[in-house]
This record gives sequence, structure tokens and C-alpha cells, in this order.
Amino acid sequence: MNIILSRKGFDSGYGGWASPILPDGRMLSLPIPASNGVVSYSDLSAGDGVSYLDIMRQLRHGHQDRFVLSHKTWLPSRQGISAHVDPDLVASALERLPGWRGMFGQANAASSHLLNHQVGPGDLFLFFGRFRHTERVDGRWSPAHEQDMHALFGYLFVGEILDGSKNTCFPDWALRHPHTQECFLDSSAYKHNQIFVAAPTIPGTKVLGWGRFLWNERLQLTRPGSTSLCDWQLHPCFREVEDMSYHPGGESRYGWHDETFCAAKKGQEFVIPAGHNAVEEWAMELIRDILAEH
Repeated sequence: MNIILSRKGFDSGYGGWASPILPDGRMLSLPIPASNGVVSYSDLSAGDGVSYLDIMRQLRHGHQDRFVLSHKTWLPSRQGISAHVDPDLVASALERLPGWRGMFGQANAASSHLLNHQVGPGDLFLFFGRFRHTERVDGRWSPAHEQDMHALFGYLFVGEILDGSKNTCFPDWALRHPHTQECFLDSSAYKHNQIFVAAPTIPGTKVLGWGRFLWNERLQLTRPGSTSLCDWQLHPCFREVEDMSYHPGGESRYGWHDETFCAAKKGQEFVIPAGHNAVEEWAMELIRDILAEH
């Protein structure tokens, strides 16, 4: 199977800051802001009557944001701005209809990249993003005094792909996903719109085909102490991989440099082609061993 390391959630370009790892281990990947979404941050539940908006406001309490507000950025004063909930991996985050499964959408250049690498049913997405640990201070969530890092936060084993076009009859349980909305169905604005739907279970196992991990040190990608998010400490099995997309071999600045893997700073989908058995085994061990929400 192809394995895709897929960059998602808040970062310096979209959202403006790191997603939180809560003290109980939940990796609350914050969806990027959207100018045309149907779900707001106040709609998203983090459990116990707390919304994503509640947590986000506490994390930004007293912070003087200096960037200009747009659909790419989020300010705590803007309650109404909508969220691009993608990937959508946790049932309890929103009200669901029967039959709901984890989903992930992609369009335009990033979608073309997946099509060119023949990504489809039977392949595995491992989602990563920019995170920071948090702590409770005087009854509120606060960022811990440490550096941001890239970390894996979830997975989706592809069961089927829905064509994101006006001719598609989407199941009712998929209709709140951003890539099923009217704006994404406009082929003149969004080309190659497709929605990857998780398999009910990963074949040969009883493990659900999607999930959001609870924090484990094995999920950290950024090398501890590094000043660059993209200096990764990958498992040694990745040394056999010379054909990961966006990471050409030879003298490229990306790829392995001594004990550090220098990840590309741009690009959403890093495809590891099928045939790298050791990487597949590593990925499946993560999914089997690390607790996840579904």
C-alpha cells in the first residue's frame, strides 16, 4: 500500500499558531479557518460541554496578535469564523447521522499529486501537524513553555473515494464535510475534488479504519531540541525510502542528512510508494499500539 504523510491543521501560514496537546493526551488538531464553511469552532465539541472555541480563546488569552485577519488566520475575537474540518476523524466532535465514517478531502494541486501517485482504496494516510503541549494554569488551558513540534496525530485507511462533483449523490452522513459543499463542487474553482472515506476496519484486523491518536512520544517527528520543525527524527526504516515524493535523492537539501531527515517545508502530501514493507509494518504498529479516539 501507499503511505501518505499528510500535513494538516493550524500552522504559521493557516491559523497562525500550533494545535494543542491537552494534558489528558488528546491531540486537538485545529481545523484551518474557512471563508465558506458550514461548521464553526463553537460547533466543535471537545467534550464535557467545552467547545474548540473555548479552548482556543483560553490558549490565546492575553496574546497580542499582529497578523491581519483573513480566511487564513484566526483571532479569538472572531467567534463566527468557520472551520475547515478536514480530516474529520472523531465522531463526538459533531452531531452525526448513522453510518458516519472518518473522511478526508483534497482538491487542486495536492489532489493532482495524489492522483499522479495512484493513491486510492487500500492506502493509508498518516496525518501530521504543528503541535505544542498545554497545561492547566489557574483553571485555564495555557501553552507549555517549550517549542512547537511536528507530530503525527491521526490516520485514515482508505476504503473508497467519492468524486466531489455536482453529479455525485453524497450519503446524508457526509453532507457536513467541507468538500461536499457547493463551493467545492464548482470544477472551475476546485479541480480534482475528491473525498477519501475510511474503511470500516483495516483489513485483517478489528481496528477501525480511522482515528485521532492520544499523545505518545513515538508520534513526535521534530527532533528534540531542534530549532526547525522540519528536522525530523524518523524511524530507521525510512532510510530505505529514496522515492518519497517532494524528497528527491542525491544532493537535495531535503531527505537524510546524517541522523536527521530534513522534511520539505512546502507540500501537503508526502507519498511513500507501495513496496516499502518495513515502513508499512512501522505504520501498522503505531496504529495497533497507540490509543486513539474515533
